Amino acid sequence: MTASATASQWAGAGEPVVVAGATLEGIYTGPATAPEVIDPGLPVDFGAPDWEADSVIGPPHYGELTPAARAAFLVWQRTGRRAEQAPAVWALLHLYGLERRILVDGDSDPELSREAAALGETYGSDPEVARVAKALGGHRRPDSPPPLDDEPVPDVLQVELGHRALASEPVDADWALAWAWFHPDIARREAAKRVPEDFARLWRYRFIERHPEGLPIRPRRRRLTLDYTPANPSLPVPLELSVPDASDVFLTTGPAVILREITDQVEADLIGVVRWRNRYPDEPITSARAAAVLPEPLFAGSSSARAVRPFVEQAESLLTDVPSVVDAETLLSQWTEATGTAEIERRDAVEMAQVLERFGVGVEPDVRFGGRAATRSPVVLFRQAESPTTSPSEAYAAAVVVLELCAAVAGADGVVDDTEQAMLIEQVQLAEGITASERTRLDAHRVLVASSELRLADVAARMVGLPLTQRLSLGSYVLDLARADGVVTDDEVRVLRSVHELLDLDPDEVDRRLRFRRAPLAPRAAPTAELFTLQPTHDDSDALLALAPAENLVESEAPAERLVAVDETRLRQRQADNLAVQDLLGAIFADVEDEADEPEPAVVDTAAGATGIATLDATHSALLRELAGRGQSSRQDLEALAARHGVLPDGAVDVINEAALDSTEEPVIEVHDDESVTVDSAIYEEMRA
Repeated sequence: MTASATASQWAGAGEPVVVAGATLEGIYTGPATAPEVIDPGLPVDFGAPDWEADSVIGPPHYGELTPAARAAFLVWQRTGRRAEQAPAVWALLHLYGLERRILVDGDSDPELSREAAALGETYGSDPEVARVAKALGGHRRPDSPPPLDDEPVPDVLQVELGHRALASEPVDADWALAWAWFHPDIARREAAKRVPEDFARLWRYRFIERHPEGLPIRPRRRRLTLDYTPANPSLPVPLELSVPDASDVFLTTGPAVILREITDQVEADLIGVVRWRNRYPDEPITSARAAAVLPEPLFAGSSSARAVRPFVEQAESLLTDVPSVVDAETLLSQWTEATGTAEIERRDAVEMAQVLERFGVGVEPDVRFGGRAATRSPVVLFRQAESPTTSPSEAYAAAVVVLELCAAVAGADGVVDDTEQAMLIEQVQLAEGITASERTRLDAHRVLVASSELRLADVAARMVGLPLTQRLSLGSYVLDLARADGVVTDDEVRVLRSVHELLDLDPDEVDRRLRFRRAPLAPRAAPTAELFTLQPTHDDSDALLALAPAENLVESEAPAERLVAVDETRLRQRQADNLAVQDLLGAIFADVEDEADEPEPAVVDTAAGATGIATLDATHSALLRELAGRGQSSRQDLEALAARHGVLPDGAVDVINEAALDSTEEPVIEVHDDESVTVDSAIYEEMRA
């Protein structure tokens, strides 16, 4: 407060003063130069009052008014200060004095606050009058929270929360959302920035889930004070504005923890929506495509749900209690109609699978599990488990390798008979380390590979780097599978020889093993051209196969077939002893160390989880897999994983994203401002295809 201001005196209620013949109260008077002080010695022209305040330029100051303007102001004061036709500048000048009296002099007379509020009601169309009157007149309870924008923390939010705390009123979802939005310790991340409307809707839903009756707030002893910038230019800036009926709870630790937990959950729920919005910036969230990523609370009853309903109903009409082979065209036509797309691309295949999944329907092939895009027949539909797996574990992908290899051998003669089908079913049942959801999908994959042509070349890349003992184990396993139906045809022999070459085993060992059943497999050696066949014989201890000399061969009605008896006991024993096969599967996914001088060419990461993803080497591929498996990680997680793989974190992210840009034109890893790390699942799956 200036020296001149202190020279003035306050004329309170019941202590009126006379200025130029006008009796006034609730003002400062005296020989002072502060704008709010009325100096009785200054001239006043009542002959021609400046009723419209046309001569007032800039912030009002009583000492700088023209005599005609002073006359109009004093008449306004004398007649009750409520004339609606009067200019708002007179109300602002009077509020200057109330600011000083309440905030500087500390006068707590409620009549002063009521006067400020009344001025706001009459002259509140002027923004500055409205601001000052609202601050001095007591913060009235608003009808709704402030808009979610980038402005500083609104006073109305702090005041309302403080009111509710003192009144023991719980905070509802709308006010809690505003609290989280403006809280300085709760970062606004991707979803809040990119899809604010969806963020707000889902945030309210998650809040009500946890606090259906609202969030109670414990009041603090300290009353709320706000930093206030006075309109009166003679007052210091800022001033503290006390709100006596509000507790200072805005930064309370306990509620902040709850608000942050809900915010983090919503951000995690909306990762897919944010990625979808980046991919389809111009497509409305109500479209059929959005059904693939919308969290259930936003999806249920939405336009997006209605858009995909015909597609889902078509799939459900084709579904049975067991995995069913269906014509892909019946599904694709519904999808293209729902989305308006002319061609089915890889992303469409991912989105179709995601939409079906939310209705409990699985599809094979599924590109997320290394399959081709379901753009041609056949496809297999099946009922999903309650909590379906959305990406393959190493155990699942390993089981697929053996299943496909066995299916290739079983179908080499052009048909998979009941016995061979039973062995494939048993292979699904014996697969270890997979979830119930994965086992359901593996069984659907069995139906798919048994009903379609499967080439050994499709699984060739998955065999790279297997140890000899595991290659021998797998070679023995497929030999048993070929003999399961009691007949080994020429086609099956050719496939078995190809499998042995694939495993880097001697293909002629197939002939020797079919001739000497108990002989162990051996690494590739010099070929032999010996012809052979087997015919059944029995002894008292076991169903063994005896060697029949080549000159004593028994011809069958189908000369291309050679008959082989089945040793069921030994076959069951081998199937029960599945640990060796599981060891094999684990090795398929073990990262192969770089060879000495030249790095091995990158291997495409297929359903079996081969060592390389896109153009990445084994080390960076392994790092990307681990990050993708975590979904969302922290910076510390990234650094720990990078150290374990022997790479620098930032450099590794650059290398991986460079490979992603080369293959998909989009980065796959994003490190956010809050040090969280996320992997775009759609881009990751596209790189693995």
